[in-house]
Amino acid sequence: MHKCVRTALFCAVAAMGALPAISQGAGSQKNPPAAQKPQLAKAPAAQAVQQPYTARYQVTETRTPATDTGSTITRQSTELVARDSQGRRVIATTPVAVPGKPSPVTHVSMSDPIARTNSSWNIPGKQVTVIAMPQPGARTTCPPAQRPAQPPAPRPPSPKPTVEDLGDQTIMGVEVHGLRTTTMIPATAKASEMTRVIEEWTATDPGLRGFFAREITSEPPALTLTRELQSFQKGEPNPAFFQVPPGYEIVNKPAPGTNCPAIQGAPAQFAPIAPPPPA
Repeated sequence: MHKCVRTALFCAVAAMGALPAISQGAGSQKNPPAAQKPQLAKAPAAQAVQQPYTARYQVTETRTPATDTGSTITRQSTELVARDSQGRRVIATTPVAVPGKPSPVTHVSMSDPIARTNSSWNIPGKQVTVIAMPQPGARTTCPPAQRPAQPPAPRPPSPKPTVEDLGDQTIMGVEVHGLRTTTMIPATAKASEMTRVIEEWTATDPGLRGFFAREITSEPPALTLTRELQSFQKGEPNPAFFQVPPGYEIVNKPAPGTNCPAIQGAPAQFAPIAPPPPA
C-alpha cells in the first residue's frame, strides 16, 4: 500500500513539473484561468495498521447507597485485553477473590472478524456461545411500512455536555491524550437530576486507535468506576487467549435479526459459524 501511495505522489509531482513546459510549448498564457487548471488527484491517505498487544487492567467499582441505611460497596476485578494481527480481540474479566466467598469465575468474550463470530464462555464452565455476525449490508432495522404507526413522544433536549482537554501524558509506556466530559442528566419520574463525569485517556498512536489506558466514570455521590492500565506489551498475544477450553460444548446462535413484528419468528437469515477447534 505504501508503494501505491509513493507512486501516486511521484506521478502528482511529475505532473506538476510538466505543466509549465506544456504551457510554454503550446504558446498559451502562463497563468490560465482557474477553471482551466487541471485538477490533480489526491493520493489516498494510508490507514494505520492496528498493532497487536496484550494489556492488563485493574477495575474498581464503588457504589454508595442513596440512604444511610447501607455501607459503601467496593468491587474489584482484573481485566485482560488482547488483540492479534488478524484483528481478533479477547477480553477476560476476573473478579478479585474475597475471603470466605466462592472462587471467582472468569468471563471471556472474543470477537473474530475473520470467522465473523462473537464468542463467550466462563472459566470454569461447560459451554461456549458462538453468535454469528450479520453479513455486511444486512438489514438491522424495520422497513418503513413495518414501523409503529405512532412514533414515541420526543424527549426534551438534554443539556449540551462540556468537554475539558486534559492534555497528554504517558501511562505504562503508552502516550495518551485525556478528555473529561461532564453531562447533566435531567430528572425523570424515577430518578433525580444527576451529573455524569467521564474521563478518558486514549492512545495517540494511530496503530492503537481506540485503546484506553484509563477510564473514570463518576455519578456522584452514588457511583465511581475506574479502569486503570497496569501493564502493556506490544506484539502478538499468547495464542491460547483465543482458544476455547478443551471439552466445552459449542452452542451456535444465528446473527441478530430485526425486531419487526412481521418477521418475528422467521428463520435466521445467516447460519452461525463455529470457531476453529482448539489447537
